[in-house]
Amino acid sequence: MRSCSPFALVLVASLVASSSACGDDDGAGPTPDAGPRSDARTDDDAMASDAMPAIDGASPPPPPIDMGLPIDPALVGPEDITYVGSFDVPRDDRVGGEQGVFAYGGHALGFDPDADALFLGGHDWYQLLGEIAIPDSLSGTAEVLQDLADPTDGMGNRIDDSTLKLGGVLVDGDRLIFTVYSYYDADSTQTLSHFASSRDLSVSDDVVGPFAMTGGANARSVAGYMGWIPPEWRSTLGGSALTGNCCLSILGASSAGPSATVFEPADVGTRDPIPGTTVLFYPLGNETTRDGTTTNDIFVQSDQVAGIAFPPGTRSVLFIGRHGRGEYCYGPGTDDVSLHGMPDGEGNVWCHDPSDSSKGTHAFPYVHYVWAYDANDFVEVREGRREPWDVVPYATFTLDGIDDGGTARIAGATFDPDTGRLFLTERYGEEPRVHVLRIAVGE
Repeated sequence: MRSCSPFALVLVASLVASSSACGDDDGAGPTPDAGPRSDARTDDDAMASDAMPAIDGASPPPPPIDMGLPIDPALVGPEDITYVGSFDVPRDDRVGGEQGVFAYGGHALGFDPDADALFLGGHDWYQLLGEIAIPDSLSGTAEVLQDLADPTDGMGNRIDDSTLKLGGVLVDGDRLIFTVYSYYDADSTQTLSHFASSRDLSVSDDVVGPFAMTGGANARSVAGYMGWIPPEWRSTLGGSALTGNCCLSILGASSAGPSATVFEPADVGTRDPIPGTTVLFYPLGNETTRDGTTTNDIFVQSDQVAGIAFPPGTRSVLFIGRHGRGEYCYGPGTDDVSLHGMPDGEGNVWCHDPSDSSKGTHAFPYVHYVWAYDANDFVEVREGRREPWDVVPYATFTLDGIDDGGTARIAGATFDPDTGRLFLTERYGEEPRVHVLRIAVGE
């Protein structure tokens, strides 16, 4: 039987999550010695594929690699997660004109360890970034530490001339590393992704970037969430942080499933391009996830991946987001189930999706989801023994009890490796709350 040590998983959502108990596992070992939705599609996006078999979320992990790593460090599973508490996000407008509110935001989450606080995006229309404190009591309302501001200092248009989105934030000492991506890269022209600035959002003209990143994944597939690799894994994986993105339109300029590229945050602003090593990436049409139009446990085109967590003392790399469990459908959404699959009169079919009436990809209902990967597989990719699209999760599972009627609109996620807390934001909530869950892993 393993012993359990607490890690905390924090969820910002409109609804309260339930708890699950810490389980027992005889396989825990020592810690290591050595972390689319679319409005339209291209022809590539519409590629037909043969049905692939569902990947069993309970299937055993691949055997460990004999390279000085532990025989069997803990692998995080759904039984390790329990509910702890919650608190409110501030709702007042401190800037004016709706630009100063956190409602309809929550993207680009980043944990600030010095302030025990969260950087997060405000209203989705404006793509501004602010910072709130995490209450010690995990109750009440968080305090605003920094008002919403443009972290790019007006240089976001260097990414693309289309609609832009803040992707993710990583606090690196006194610097803020952040990403920006093109929301709908129809011509696949985005090549740049990462910026750096001071942590003080009130300071202007302190931004450097954007910079390109090498590694194998396309630019939009590195221009999202970021997270730290535990120190014991950094020499083995070749860097101290991971960056990735998923599931964007146009899918041929994104990743058809979770992606991760290893990099050094210190290289942002000092090396151009930023050296990277892609260890997980699913190009459109790959043999694992295909084109995301068939039901499976890894990817359908309506999926979203909001963040990444690599808990110290484990070999689990967790991607947090939402996954569609229903039949794949492309067209306008409707709450009338009798219309599902019927012609809409404009060349498409109706898709039953009461959570989203837009024309695009649907797979209602959706669940809050965890894709759990074994870091040993990433090592194999780095060493050239596997391709980044051949890797599959050792488990996939839902964050049960977060019942929002099947919408599961997660906007962002960020992880605190010192305490194990993982923060998630629910997309488009006017009154978001922060929910805290606890992860217990083997020592």
